[in-house]
Amino acid sequence: MTKSALKFFVVVVAILGAIGGLLRYFFITPVVMTDDGMAPTLLAGETVLMWKTDAAPEFGDILVCRHPRSTGYVVGRFIARPGMLISAHRGQLRIDGQTPDRNWQRTLRFTPHGETRPREVILGMEAMGIYEHPIMQDSQLGYRARDIRVRDGIFLMGDNRLPHNFDSRTYGPVDAATCIGHVFMRWRPAPDRLEFENGFLDVID
Repeated sequence: MTKSALKFFVVVVAILGAIGGLLRYFFITPVVMTDDGMAPTLLAGETVLMWKTDAAPEFGDILVCRHPRSTGYVVGRFIARPGMLISAHRGQLRIDGQTPDRNWQRTLRFTPHGETRPREVILGMEAMGIYEHPIMQDSQLGYRARDIRVRDGIFLMGDNRLPHNFDSRTYGPVDAATCIGHVFMRWRPAPDRLEFENGFLDVID
């Protein structure tokens, strides 16, 4: 490599590095997942990238918001706003009386983070808006939860539909004003978690 080519390469790398640094400082923040509430889309131990924004969220966005009852933040998919009803019907999630289109694919045994007993779950794809995303729920019982009428705030649901404490089924709606961004990419998968073949730099819908 000639000196001029090397100099050009160094300049390009420096410019790309500066752009990357600016993006990270102003727009992009890495977030480490601490639970399996968004499994199979996101797993505990994964590092994901959040696009920082104060724009109004869209249905289906995976949002990062202030925990409404505690310190810290929560991560969940925006599925309902005030006035809408979240309910269960024949083992399926319904949103304001409508059941999203789903395509169930396979079953497997999955051990949630922090637990020791595996559960049999069914995996599928769910359509929300113009996008599809993975979901999972109990293979025998399906989705089971009490009916919830959203009174205020926005309702965050995990792609993991098993009973757990990591979405609005437990902590209630969140204030949209406290949402600081949405997840758009998996930066790094969790070490030693191969259940769903999550990879580096996966774009997240």
